[in-house]
Amino acid sequence: MISEGWDDKDRSTYRVKLKTMVELVYPEKGEGMSAKLSLSKDQLREGEDVKVLYQLGVDGYVYLFSVAADGSVTLLFPNALHKDNRALGGKGCEFPPAGSPIRLSAAFLPGFKGAVAEEKVKLIATRKKEDLIPLGFQEGMFTTYDAASTGMINDLVRRLNQLDPADWAEASAGYKIHR
Repeated sequence: MISEGWDDKDRSTYRVKLKTMVELVYPEKGEGMSAKLSLSKDQLREGEDVKVLYQLGVDGYVYLFSVAADGSVTLLFPNALHKDNRALGGKGCEFPPAGSPIRLSAAFLPGFKGAVAEEKVKLIATRKKEDLIPLGFQEGMFTTYDAASTGMINDLVRRLNQLDPADWAEASAGYKIHR
């Protein structure tokens, strides 16, 4: 590590300068993990339901997050109703699963004045189960963290960076909500 510290101009940014050797991992060549993510729709009207569709290249554990237009983050899965986040490699999965009482419905954030909001769903997949609760993501139905709570996201990124790059993957899918 060469240097680290809070940015002088943007106090919500913590900067780390590293000198490192990087070894690339190529999931498409059978190295490491791979993850595919899509949504049943990427253009939604307010109140319309959506499904998250995903598939891992190898067996692993899935963590789904919703990232709202303001940068707030919600842990969608695992949750209090669906705790088992193990996924079999090569098998297509959906969230919420068929028969679940959970519905993912498009909604604007309180006070949002625009006609269209751009948001995304983020998938993190790991070979081994990772305990996110100590990172600030609390178990429950859907726990939302505002944009000022980026420390928890930074903790997640820091934890992932401690893993071998071949032991985790990520994918994102964007969508728009229209009035």
